[in-house]
Amino acid sequence: MKLINKYLLTSILLIFIIVFPFWNESSKNIYPAIEVNDSSIGYYQSTTCNISLINVVINNYGNKLNLKFNNNNYAGMECFGKVTGLDKVNDLYIVSIGTNSNLTLLLQSIFWILFLLLISKFKFQVKSINFFNIFLLSVFFTFQQFSEERFYSQVNRYFDLSINSSNYYLINNFLIFYLIFVFISIFFENNKSNIINSFPYMFLIVGAFNGFNLNFYSLILSYIGVKALFEKKINFKVNLIYLIFAFFWSQTRRDTITYFDTDKLNGFINSSNNSSSLFFWIVLFWLITNGLVYVYKESNFDLRTLNYSLLISANLIVILGLLGAAFPIANFFNFIVFGQNKRGINSLASIDGNTWRGFSASAESIGEFFAFTLLFFFIMVHLKQLVITKYSTL
Repeated sequence: MKLINKYLLTSILLIFIIVFPFWNESSKNIYPAIEVNDSSIGYYQSTTCNISLINVVINNYGNKLNLKFNNNNYAGMECFGKVTGLDKVNDLYIVSIGTNSNLTLLLQSIFWILFLLLISKFKFQVKSINFFNIFLLSVFFTFQQFSEERFYSQVNRYFDLSINSSNYYLINNFLIFYLIFVFISIFFENNKSNIINSFPYMFLIVGAFNGFNLNFYSLILSYIGVKALFEKKINFKVNLIYLIFAFFWSQTRRDTITYFDTDKLNGFINSSNNSSSLFFWIVLFWLITNGLVYVYKESNFDLRTLNYSLLISANLIVILGLLGAAFPIANFFNFIVFGQNKRGINSLASIDGNTWRGFSASAESIGEFFAFTLLFFFIMVHLKQLVITKYSTL
């Protein structure tokens, strides 16, 4: 009964966290949501930051027009979850929704942390939290704002790198990272021997922070990497090889201002090629490398749990891909809630003759994931005498 209550309460809280910010309208709003069509384009363009996304969806139920809900990261916090414009491109009506990067960072973090707690053991112990490590990591990830200035200045209207006590942009980033690492610490200390059995969920929760060149898993692995370094549980050969690689990597620096569109590699690739940015990414991948080695050493592989994680993740990816293709609102929430680094396909047909990729950013990679899931399942049936049930064949 306690387990059922845990899942039920956490699921209700997750739904509330997802829906409420996009339902809440401006306190002074006097403009009702109306049907999206040619005649309402001017209406939505002149009533920005007032009408909520959910009310637009409700009032466009049954609308046969080709709709798309697009996220607008540059909008102010007062516009979060509300319509910031409506445009028509050919026969496509694009409704822009405010998704300020800082608020989305907090929203996505809370959702993913609750998901981790939902699928894991949880016992709150303050003594298990290393606040010094958390402080160092929070400063390090806030430093990325300086190292990739061109990227962040384009996606957040509040971007400000001035060092003073009134710069709430940097302070908010630091505090959000600090909060994230506190919960990551709690999760890892309670589940470090089982964390590898949850790796298949990385294909479901992609973990790309909207409006950031960061991924949730890079934060988790960097925390584990710092822990490994301070506990001296590192592999000397691996670190020596990485040091040599980092030396050659550092030689690629250019003093000119450059910018790289991260696209589907968002969160795992450098968007700039300057000294500070190279330093950030060299250190980050160093921590991730040590984190992966630490996880491997400390993990207890449970093949049955890993098998069910693969099956659950694969099935949910198919379901969410179909929902995102059929319903514009589902496509929008898939992008925000699951941290997609590239929005899923918004139709059931392939685009320009390419393979239909559905929920995933890459048709090739998700196809390989499905193939591996099937192969692993049949190996488990053959070697581990796994009983095939109706739940495992859905």
